[in-house]
Amino acid sequence: MDETVFALSLLLLTYTYLGYPALAWARAALQPRPPRAWGIEPDVTVVLAVHDEAERITRRLENLLALEYPRDRLDIVVGSDGSTDGTADLARAFESHGVSVVAFGSRRGKPAVLNDLVPKARGAIVVILSDGWDRGDPDQLTAELIHLRRSAHRLVWLNPLIGSEGYQPLTRGMAAALPYCDDFLAAHNVQALDDLGRLLAGLDRRPTRV
Repeated sequence: MDETVFALSLLLLTYTYLGYPALAWARAALQPRPPRAWGIEPDVTVVLAVHDEAERITRRLENLLALEYPRDRLDIVVGSDGSTDGTADLARAFESHGVSVVAFGSRRGKPAVLNDLVPKARGAIVVILSDGWDRGDPDQLTAELIHLRRSAHRLVWLNPLIGSEGYQPLTRGMAAALPYCDDFLAAHNVQALDDLGRLLAGLDRRPTRV
């Protein structure tokens, strides 16, 4: 009996850390990408799915608005996932700068937030800013990213935890997301967002994965 329980536990752990990511990568590889169809300055939509980030939301929005990218081609959409610390109110202070804020009354998880925010993404390039930690169903997140992959020409994921020492994208949420992302970048400081600016500026010279 003990050997059976041990074997089942080992099988579950193996699937969680190896099998699930492998299946996600295989599924993503079969999804077609739309042809590249932009000039030098494509429209970009940055989507932030946040929960109780009052200490960080102002700085992040200031940094995003400081990107050296044409403002008429950059949309920023903030989805506050049931925040109770004033995150949405702080984000609304930037609405005069073109930031859109959607405040959800209860916490539903990032996949549900993305489900509501994705239709607002008009850019050929979609940038998601999230730490990848979520208690929601990773399969729902996968479904939303499949939709994005079909409609957007490039999908970029910014993770503020990349700047943390020893960070590895091992959560199930990140395992589900990474196969559908063209770029996985840091977002913990101004320099990291400068890297995003350089990426956006150089996309007209980079081949898009098909």
